[in-house]
Amino acid sequence: MICVVNVVAAASVVGLVGKEGLIIRMTLIPMIIYAIFAGLLGLFL
Repeated sequence: MICVVNVVAAASVVGLVGKEGLIIRMTLIPMIIYAIFAGLLGLFL
């Protein structure tokens, strides 16, 4: 899952303050793919 606190902390360190929404949107698709893969793996096991 995406931890908003970690995204905000990382964005402030690298100077991307205010772009947290963009960062979360960019990581949303890979997170969904990983969640589906983990669900299917658990289903088959």
